[in-house]
Amino acid sequence: MPSLVIGTKSKKPARSRKKKISAALKKISNEHIPVSREKTEDLASRDKGSLVARKALERSEKSFRALAEHAPDIIARFDKDFRHLYVNRQAEKVLGISRENIIGRTHSELGYPDYLVDLWQKKIVDVFLKKEKMTIEFAVLVHSGDRYFESSLVPELNEQGEVESVLALTRDITHFKETEKRISDLNTRLKAQAKDLENINQELESFTYAVSHDLRAPIRSIKGFTEAIQQDFLSELPDKAKDYLRRANRAAHKMSQLIDSLLELSREGRKEVQTGRVNLSSLARDFLAELRNSQPERKSEFVIEEGLEVRGDSRLLEIALQNLLRNAWKFTMGRSPARIEFGVKNEKDKRIFFVRDNGVGFDMSYAGKLFVPFQRLHSASEFPGAGVGLSTVKRIMRKHNGRIWAESQEGKGATFYFSIGAEENDDGGR
Repeated sequence: MPSLVIGTKSKKPARSRKKKISAALKKISNEHIPVSREKTEDLASRDKGSLVARKALERSEKSFRALAEHAPDIIARFDKDFRHLYVNRQAEKVLGISRENIIGRTHSELGYPDYLVDLWQKKIVDVFLKKEKMTIEFAVLVHSGDRYFESSLVPELNEQGEVESVLALTRDITHFKETEKRISDLNTRLKAQAKDLENINQELESFTYAVSHDLRAPIRSIKGFTEAIQQDFLSELPDKAKDYLRRANRAAHKMSQLIDSLLELSREGRKEVQTGRVNLSSLARDFLAELRNSQPERKSEFVIEEGLEVRGDSRLLEIALQNLLRNAWKFTMGRSPARIEFGVKNEKDKRIFFVRDNGVGFDMSYAGKLFVPFQRLHSASEFPGAGVGLSTVKRIMRKHNGRIWAESQEGKGATFYFSIGAEENDDGGR
């Protein structure tokens, strides 16, 4: 770069010196101006970028304020000294304090109880230190009474990545808490009622068992004496007396069957469920073989789906399945061949087992009586039985958190369906 020295003497004419000076200044000017322009443009660009950023920040803050002011939740901002930097309208409404009396103050200065002050301060400190979202749940007494709140505290970071303030969004969850309490109270009452009902059922079962057991002895005596009279004095009795004795003996025999059924029903209700793997297909196959052997003269067809396994009480499920199959065998009397099917179908990811027959069926308008003890849809003379088999099945299914129902048409057979709740989330071994 050429240097300019002012005040030295020169032998050249003044006009020549002026030209050189002018040329030198022009050269210096030409060399330095581009650098100065670059710096100026850079500074101008920075100022413009800063201005754009400030305007964007102002727009963002304005949008935040607009949303916050109309939000249904309490929104507040805190500094590291726990002071309120901002609160929205909802905070004023819920706390019953004007915004001017909240800004710049801490929870302690606003009269919050000590436990709540400590809770808020601890969480705000945690957010500043850990730079993570925190959640708190608390109850507070406000002007409208006790309210329950849930707050989410999130860090607000500056350009250096440090926490500058903490933004808290507080939601009134009083309605949810009250609903939760009502549900809890209702569950408590239901549990108490269920316990009372269980105790009543146990007492009723004990009473039934005791009465049935005590009735056995006099019934046996009646049967014994009527049979003795028939054997020892039959020839001396007139025909009318003989008929009376036969009726008395049949009535005593029927009463004995009813007592046995009551005892069986009571015993099944008192048994506890012992859960394990149960192969229903095997149980059905074995029992149907027994029924066929008991009446080999009958023509019959049995269809049993293989591999049907469940989780449940093997002893109780065997009793239930035998009752259903025995009924199917009984009510297919006169059919040639009698057809009995045991299988399963899937409905909404649940397995529904069924026993289907081609027997006499029944009128569905009387289906409500099926599972009531001692209620019969057919006469005892046509189809003998005490009328407790299906009620026993219903009890057993209830013990397995399952249910039983039936579908039928008169003269076209019947299908009994049952589900076992204990195995609803089990693949049943298939």
